[in-house]
Order: sequence, then structure tokens, then C-alpha cells
Amino acid sequence: MKKLYIFIIFLTVPRVFFAQNEQWSDPFPITDSLTDNRNITLSSFEGMYTTGDTLYACWEKSTDTSSTALYCRRLIPFGDPFLLLSMPNIHFKNPRIYKFNTGDTAFGVYFQTNMNGNWDIYYVCYLRNGTVSSMIPVRNTAQDETNFHLDLSQEGLEEMVWEQDGRILYKRSNTDTIQFDKNDCHNPLIGKNHIFWTKHTGVNTAIYYSTRNSISGIWGVPLLVYGGEPI
Repeated sequence: MKKLYIFIIFLTVPRVFFAQNEQWSDPFPITDSLTDNRNITLSSFEGMYTTGDTLYACWEKSTDTSSTALYCRRLIPFGDPFLLLSMPNIHFKNPRIYKFNTGDTAFGVYFQTNMNGNWDIYYVCYLRNGTVSSMIPVRNTAQDETNFHLDLSQEGLEEMVWEQDGRILYKRSNTDTIQFDKNDCHNPLIGKNHIFWTKHTGVNTAIYYSTRNSISGIWGVPLLVYGGEPI
């Protein structure tokens, strides 16, 4: 029995030492603590146009109730925070960094803004010389475009979903907008040829999804994941 105990110790102790080798560093702030900082987004880039890999962060910063600015910071290598977008009495929120495969652009940022009175989706490019491009509309209508989500897994191929008046809408780069579902639908997510969303069925809330055929590129009909009745 003693030999068995010794054998068990030799099996377990090396694993304990191995687990202790991979440890997280202590937390450190990348924003100030004087204002509200929220909805941070991160994106890393391989060194195609630079000498090494880089990691950028973008987030909302709000100092009052009438406006919200977007700030960025390079984390690898470490740099100082800088202002990306700000206007008096205008909100910029829900930033999403994406990779922009050109030599003069460091990265792009999709975001929502109420600069036209209702919520629209725009994007800007942050250039390597430190300047910001003009704001380019992605979806600009008289209705609110909210809760948008992007699939940024492939460089240069931006796909997004969002909700508008209870509808789930989809857009890929410069293609036309597609409607996936309607009538009290919310909270869309997209990634790896899948789109998920929730739908209020009148009794409860159900989860639906659609899958894209990897060969034909065609999205399938919505399917029920959990709750409610099939549509």
C-alpha cells in the first residue's frame, strides 16, 4: 500500500508544478478612474506592416449625461490613451475594432452614434500617421439600429448583425442588407457561419439560429434552439 501512495504522489506532484508555471499577472488599469469607462473591445494584429504584433483596445468614456467619446490605447507595445471620436452632446458607443488590411491604416472601428437624432451604425479608420478618417455610414435610416455584433475572425471580411424595430438584419462588407427574422427579435450574435438571436413568442422568449452553407454561401432558414415554437 505504501508503494501505491508513493506512485500516486509522483503522478500528481509534477502536474501541480506545471499548473503553477502558467499564472496571470496582477491587474493594472489601462484607463483612468475619474470617469466612466465601459464596453471595451480588443483586437490583435500580426506584424504584416509593422515589425511585431500589436494589441489595441477601444472603449467608451463618458464625463456627462449628454455625450460619450471613444478612446483607444495600444497595449502591445504599451502606449498612451488617445481620443478617437468626440462631439458635444453626441453619443458614440458600442465600439468594435476590426482589422483593415492596408499599409496606411492601423485599424478600423465600427460604432453606434446618435448624431442624426436616432441610432445609426458608422465606422472610421485610424491611420498609422495618427489621424482619423471621416465617419462612413454603414446603416443610416430613420429608425434605431441597435445591438449590433460583428464577426471579426477573418481579416478584411467584416460581417455584422443588428436589430431594428424588432427585426434581425445582416450585412457583409458592401453587400445588401438581409433580414433574418422579425416581430420582437433581439440580441443577435454572429460568428463562424452562425447567427443566433432571441425572439419573444408571446408566452416566453426563444433562441433561434441560422447556419451558412460553407460551399454555397447560402444562409439556412431560422431554426429553434430552445423554447417557444418553430417558425
